[in-house]
Amino acid sequence: MYGTDVGVETIETDTNTGTMRLRLLVSADHISASGTLDEGLVATITDNHSTYLLIAHSLAHAPEQMPISVSVCLTVHVMARIVPGTTVEIVCSAPPLEAQMGQPQASAVFVDARDPRIVYARATHTKQFKDVMGFSEFVERVNRSYTFTNQFLYYGIEIRPQITWASAAAGEFIAEWLVTAEHINAAGCIDEGCLGTVTDNTTAMLIGSLLGARGNSVSTSISIQALTPIRPNTRVEIVCRLSSQSSKQPHATATFKDKCDGRVYAIGSHTKFFKAGLSETQPRL
Repeated sequence: MYGTDVGVETIETDTNTGTMRLRLLVSADHISASGTLDEGLVATITDNHSTYLLIAHSLAHAPEQMPISVSVCLTVHVMARIVPGTTVEIVCSAPPLEAQMGQPQASAVFVDARDPRIVYARATHTKQFKDVMGFSEFVERVNRSYTFTNQFLYYGIEIRPQITWASAAAGEFIAEWLVTAEHINAAGCIDEGCLGTVTDNTTAMLIGSLLGARGNSVSTSISIQALTPIRPNTRVEIVCRLSSQSSKQPHATATFKDKCDGRVYAIGSHTKFFKAGLSETQPRL
């Protein structure tokens, strides 16, 4: 039955809600020696249709990105016994797109078409999104957006963190920055104005590199917090992560931590708003 047409009929697919309903007329070939749906059959149907559902659901919300993925885990649990000639309805569902960063998961429930209280099998399918652009292309795209960020000017001082790691699939990158005395305030922490500048530009580059095809955007909220004093000439890693890729208001965070011991010096967050017809006077990152 692997790789063959097992007779599944698609009843309905809704990419907005991430659901799919299928129907299968069970024959003797679909039933195992124990009288339940064959585990291989359940796995095959779940794998094929949940993969399609996750891709279609993703493309419906982010058409500029073509998701590439591999399966991480496929779990099957057969339950009630079944007889040939039974019509089974299979309901596949995927979580909201915002919850799918990195490892999306879909589920499938096999129920009796006449009495959905009878559950014949359940299955879950977890996939791992791989980088569509790849490391080099993603870093190049991020670095190109330096052009639009006023060269990281902070009170006339140019700040230019260097990207050391990036993953388009995970929605994050790591940048390295040497903090000098001119970046530190009287309290011994990274100056809040400096933090605001770096948080704004690094997270804007991340959002723009991954989601910029949706149009031009403006910032709606930037928050920063200095946590721990820092010494001059400390090498800091800035971990920028896309925490939400909402179609209208994506959100990203930045964590400033010591490269050597992982001590967190500051945190920041940035929410942007994609607006149709926005003037190019607000740079499109």
